[in-house]
Amino acid sequence: MRLERYVLAQLAFAFFVAAAGILFIATPAMAVSAVHKLSGVGTLAVLSYLPLVLAGFIPYATPVSLLLALVTTYGRLAADREWTAIQMAGVSPWRMIRPALLVAGTVGALALVMNAEVLPRMKYEQKAYQIRALRDAVRNLSPGRTELSFGEFYLTARSRDGDVFRDAFIQVPETEESPARNFLAGEVEFTFDFERMHVALGDVQHVQRDEEEPFELQSEETVLSIPFAALVDGKDPTWTGARYQRSFELLDAHEAGELRPKDERHYRWEFHQRIAQAASCLVFALLGASTGLLLRRGTRMAALAVAVGYALAYWLIALRLGKELAISGDIPAALGAWSAVILTGTVGVILTRKAFSR
Repeated sequence: MRLERYVLAQLAFAFFVAAAGILFIATPAMAVSAVHKLSGVGTLAVLSYLPLVLAGFIPYATPVSLLLALVTTYGRLAADREWTAIQMAGVSPWRMIRPALLVAGTVGALALVMNAEVLPRMKYEQKAYQIRALRDAVRNLSPGRTELSFGEFYLTARSRDGDVFRDAFIQVPETEESPARNFLAGEVEFTFDFERMHVALGDVQHVQRDEEEPFELQSEETVLSIPFAALVDGKDPTWTGARYQRSFELLDAHEAGELRPKDERHYRWEFHQRIAQAASCLVFALLGASTGLLLRRGTRMAALAVAVGYALAYWLIALRLGKELAISGDIPAALGAWSAVILTGTVGVILTRKAFSR
């Protein structure tokens, strides 16, 4: 029992160090992502948005942290001959895996709660914050500013009189309702509601951009109604997609029987994927511990490379291959969600048996 507590303490410490290190390394990249998604808004708004981005990254960082902790901890046990001493003392190798399963089970349980309840709301809050930041940026322009850039929306004007832009060129992105367009307008003024930005144009000259779907103005004045979703990094303007729904909402929508076949497959895949991602932590326990024992004298860089490699392989199978096949209907949605767990679990059992037989 003392040996198990010792390994458990080493694993817990290694996990928290790995998690802190990965978040520290990822923060600059997340900051760049935040600046990209909120291009055109102030620095304070970007800094306030950064915690939401980091929170959304946690479910993806924790499996890598767990793998890294397992590989380094069991690799050190093997390199320091402690694993050999444990075996010579007659302690079953499977018994020494119990601390790994305990840590993995705890992380998996937290991941299940995050995936089912917290992360969907976090994704919603990210989109809502982007919209608020863009709306406030237009409403609170600094005096004299005559250029705006939000995603693919762009405006530049010769001058500005209060909230009215004079002699402006406007580039409007493609939406589900209309193709991308360019305009020259003598006057431009913005108004807002919760879901749309309304751009009132006066003294308009249309600049042809899409020959197949030309936009004809009925007069020299018009109002463009642009969904905020077209200005931020997202494709779901109504926020009713599976990724924004909590798990019980996914079940309710499926049981109501009102979903289109493709949406139904997507909802079923999303529900099973959240559980499978939590269960993958137990699979990673076998993969990480066995790999650490087989590496033995591997360096921390080797452990990191192996952990990242395992995680990338898992996400490639789960979020690319399995998801595409499930949503297209080529395989059942549940099988697509659990395919990565099944494949990596099989590899984990094989490696564990190999490590214990040495």
